[in-house]
Amino acid sequence: MEILGLPVISIMEGREIGIVKSLVINPANGASVAALTVDNEKWYEGIKVLPFGAIGGLGDYAITVEDSHQVVPVTSVPNLEIFLDADVNIVGASVLTKNGRVKGKVTEIIINDSGKIDSCEIEDSNGDKIVIPGQQVITYAKGVIIVSEAIIVEQPVSSEVQSKSDLSEMNFPISVITEMPPEPH
Repeated sequence: MEILGLPVISIMEGREIGIVKSLVINPANGASVAALTVDNEKWYEGIKVLPFGAIGGLGDYAITVEDSHQVVPVTSVPNLEIFLDADVNIVGASVLTKNGRVKGKVTEIIINDSGKIDSCEIEDSNGDKIVIPGQQVITYAKGVIIVSEAIIVEQPVSSEVQSKSDLSEMNFPISVITEMPPEPH
């Protein structure tokens, strides 16, 4: 499921309150998606975020929240500025073993219902795609992830997810598009 570029819809107000611009990654303890940055018509008020726990549903066509108050200024969420400063973008990152061997680039991440990164799909130099379990990742950092030398490969996981209630015991892939539509002026 492509998550960047999806509209964020308020269930109570029945309207779009913004578009997902990026993922905010907490690189500690196996990494997780802490929040989504959201562009809206009030761009002049600064960066707005949707904490991952406030998401009501993740679908193919939209992300839903109970109401527009779920999207908040970045300064109102403790520690989020630290994660933004770390600038950990997993999709597109190089994958290196702890001995310095290049394994490829991350093309997708698979997260669970709490936002924890369960695995990363990588494309190796031959164009083959493999999935590395999150337990094999030692470090998530800006532009690179470091994995253990002995990688256990999983089969890719794919599930249709319509609401957060459907997420128990499910994982879902998140792909990141490389270009965003132009920002409104």
